[in-house]
Amino acid sequence: MSVPTQMLQRFRDEAKRQQISHVDLLLDAIEAAGPRLGELIRASRPEEDRGGLFVRTVTADSAPLSTLALRMQQQNVDAIDRLVRETHATSRSQLCVAALSHYLK
Repeated sequence: MSVPTQMLQRFRDEAKRQQISHVDLLLDAIEAAGPRLGELIRASRPEEDRGGLFVRTVTADSAPLSTLALRMQQQNVDAIDRLVRETHATSRSQLCVAALSHYLK
């Protein structure tokens, strides 16, 4: 999963503070987002400029990304994939980053 580098340290610090695994922290963040997950994902998408003939994506300054490798049970991966489809997230990373941003405020 790709996460903003700045978020990665907060993620690691929080897992250490709670004395839980990285996987458990991620799953807790997704569960905490609950019914707001779709809204959080929509809010994380770049805006579109529809002022002309063509639709253009207005990109924000993109933060550097880091890779976070997690090993989790297949049923949890399947559940995340189901949430990606249900929320229309573009990827697992987008879903997880939206949930973590909400959880790690």
